[in-house]
Amino acid sequence: MIRRIHIIIDCSGSMMAYGKKEILLNANRALRRCSMKREYQSFQIGFYQWNTEITIWNKGTLQIHGSADINAFMNFLEECEENDRILLLSDGSFSLDEIEIKLKQDKIILLPIAVGADADLNSLKRMSSVRKVYTISSIIDVFERICNGFDQEVR
Repeated sequence: MIRRIHIIIDCSGSMMAYGKKEILLNANRALRRCSMKREYQSFQIGFYQWNTEITIWNKGTLQIHGSADINAFMNFLEECEENDRILLLSDGSFSLDEIEIKLKQDKIILLPIAVGADADLNSLKRMSSVRKVYTISSIIDVFERICNGFDQEVR
């Protein structure tokens, strides 16, 4: 059973448009509340913000600026272990070729959550380990399903 879940929030400049920052903050609050449930206490759940680098995000203000640095994401993937799961909250406004190759080589499961009406669903789908993009409104369901192993058949 998986024990580490990484929740990465895209904090590139495009996330300032169309109310996406508020959407991210609300999704974060909901995920943090859900992750506090007793049945998820055995999981290591990390929250991160991603722009020029990926850093741990405790609570507070999202530092939205610049662009989503693919090298920072690749470095983060290098640190992941085989059974890790990644929830990526993003609008998909970045180049995915390197990420796609890395995910195919490793046993990391990445599930993208589309944020905003202008989200690039095709790009997000290309990087999804299950070839599916989830909506922000289903984020709690996706989180709970990951914790309960729904993605095991992907391997």
